[in-house]
Amino acid sequence: MAKSTNRRVIRLPPYHCELNSVELVWAQVKGYVAPNNKSYKIYEVRTLLFQGVTKVDSRKWLSCVKHVITKIETKMYEVDNSNKEVKQ
Repeated sequence: MAKSTNRRVIRLPPYHCELNSVELVWAQVKGYVAPNNKSYKIYEVRTLLFQGVTKVDSRKWLSCVKHVITKIETKMYEVDNSNKEVKQ
């Protein structure tokens, strides 16, 4: 599918959740569910989950993506390049 739409798939390294903006979004959803969960019954948790997901609008998604690109990717690139310089 990616090839047919002229897209490139970039795999994330394992155990680097900070590189994955969906982890930041998931944290926002959990941050909504946890303090609002009063009964701990699965029906309420399910309802809160759906409410939490709807609270993550396109602006919040974009903010998470930008955070990963500007803060995390830049830092990881610097670290990666500094390691290469040391090895040489």
